[in-house]
Amino acid sequence: MHALLLFYLIVFVAPISILSHEFGHAIAAWFFRAEKVYISIGAGTVKKIINMGRFRFTIAPLFFAGGMATSVRQPDYTRREKLLITAAGPLFSSLIAIIFWGISQIASSVFIQLFMWFNLWIAVVNLIPFQWNEKQTDGWMILQLLLSSNIKK
Repeated sequence: MHALLLFYLIVFVAPISILSHEFGHAIAAWFFRAEKVYISIGAGTVKKIINMGRFRFTIAPLFFAGGMATSVRQPDYTRREKLLITAAGPLFSSLIAIIFWGISQIASSVFIQLFMWFNLWIAVVNLIPFQWNEKQTDGWMILQLLLSSNIKK
């Protein structure tokens, strides 16, 4: 059973949850009229690129090992727009956790609960402000935006 849960986590839960989190950022950027939105999933050499209108998805072999969403727009986003775009990822992960919590109240299973807990974990960890190598969490970016006086309001 443990091997099956680990397989389920690596092959389904992690990639879908990471993609959903990044999609939260992308939807917010699209709402603020981003000219181009880039979503990357995984680590390693990119194996697949999918272009869909303003969206570009890149997928690397270690598709369970994180992701990133970026976007561009001219003129640049205001500080408020950047804050909302950044917060949208953890909010989306939280929403998915709440949805799966609701589903677990009706049809509880360890697979549904794993989806709920993993999305909650993504939301919470991403709100903790820290940097690791060249990567920053959403919490770090939100903190920097709140502390910055150089960014347009």
